[in-house]
Amino acid sequence: MQKCRCFTGLIALAALVLAGKAEATAWQTQNPIPTANNFNDVYCLPGAHVVAVGNAGAIFLYEPGEAAWHYLTCPPEANYNGVWGDTPNNIYAAGRGQGEYSDGAIYHYDGSSWSQVHFVQYNQIYDIWGADGASVYAVGDGGTVLRYNGSSWSAMDIGTAQTMRGVWGLAANDVYVAGSAKVLHYNGSSWSEMTSDSSGGFQDIWCDAANNIYAVKDTGKIFHYNGSTWSVA
Repeated sequence: MQKCRCFTGLIALAALVLAGKAEATAWQTQNPIPTANNFNDVYCLPGAHVVAVGNAGAIFLYEPGEAAWHYLTCPPEANYNGVWGDTPNNIYAAGRGQGEYSDGAIYHYDGSSWSQVHFVQYNQIYDIWGADGASVYAVGDGGTVLRYNGSSWSAMDIGTAQTMRGVWGLAANDVYVAGSAKVLHYNGSSWSEMTSDSSGGFQDIWCDAANNIYAVKDTGKIFHYNGSTWSVA
């Protein structure tokens, strides 16, 4: 399962959409439905399904069996910053809810329709990731970190009010968040600071092992963690 950031009105996804196929040797532009709205995030679900989200209610799902993109009807005034799912019938999108204020909202897709499942007043949500359907994390303004336990969402105290913009993990008890000057780690019981760098803000984080973590900054720097130290990649 993979995630990456996207572009205005276009989705460059050949390496994801064609994953596992011999012809997947180059990037190609995917343009599901002509739109001028920004796409902000994309995630590859099991079975080569791909979901992409963006501003003004833009949510599209790629169906590999049809080799086509489909618009998933959703609240049109919401801006979606992050997306995660474990099946095409269990997708979460997070961002700014409907209305004029920067209130955060999380929406859930059950395979047929979207519904708002959580709301955060004044704090926009920027990213979302899950270990499975019963352990999902979302991050946003003001140090907001939310956790879904399979039945309800709750706020977590991470010890800072700095905005968190990225979340990724290896398991429900092994989660990393990044934002502003900090990268934090959750071990299943508490959060701890892994690094702090005041030169710009962290924008996103990804990992596939505890000794292979990447975080990116708005200064153009890419940081790598090798299990003991952070360095500029």
